[in-house]
Amino acid sequence: MQVLVVDDLPRARQALKSLLATDPRVTGVAVARDDQDALAQLENAPADVVIIDVAPLDTNRIATIRQIKQCWPTVRVIVLALYAESITAALSAGADAFVSKGEPASRLLSALTDRPS
Repeated sequence: MQVLVVDDLPRARQALKSLLATDPRVTGVAVARDDQDALAQLENAPADVVIIDVAPLDTNRIATIRQIKQCWPTVRVIVLALYAESITAALSAGADAFVSKGEPASRLLSALTDRPS
């Protein structure tokens, strides 16, 4: 699967890229520094999964999640956030999963394909 990582912080993007490279299901990882970059990359080369960092009350990221799901409904969107305040807004916008930054890395990797029951 192709994964797109969206995070403002270069170190976080690199750490996620390195983690994802350990998963044999992941065939490629692209990174985006912001919402516009993410949408442009999806336009040119759609990903199977988007992992997107969302800060509390980040309405731009919530709008980006909504746009991704409207334009590419089959793309799985995983929200990665430090605070649980982001859960409701992200899921309402169409995110498929929420992973807290405090959870083990294995939780993020399992979220790549886990489907709600």
